Amino acid sequence: MTAHFTCLFYQEIAKMSELFSTHVLEQDQQINSIFDDILDSAVHVKAGDEELRKAEQASAFPLQFYVLLITSFSLGFLHWYSN
Repeated sequence: MTAHFTCLFYQEIAKMSELFSTHVLEQDQQINSIFDDILDSAVHVKAGDEELRKAEQASAFPLQFYVLLITSFSLGFLHWYSN
């Protein structure tokens, strides 16, 4: 009887070990997938940062132009109005 229970005990341990190994392999695949997603995200963030810098530089000139234009017209109007 004891030999039978010992055999069942070892079989149950073998099943649990196999189940544990299966779950560890699944988690390894999930971790690798997450790691790949993180690398892709880092590339996209860098590209987005570069695009924001380009947009910021491109939009700075028209803003400065309009501020100078409005200031010039304001000074011209004040000069005309004071005379």
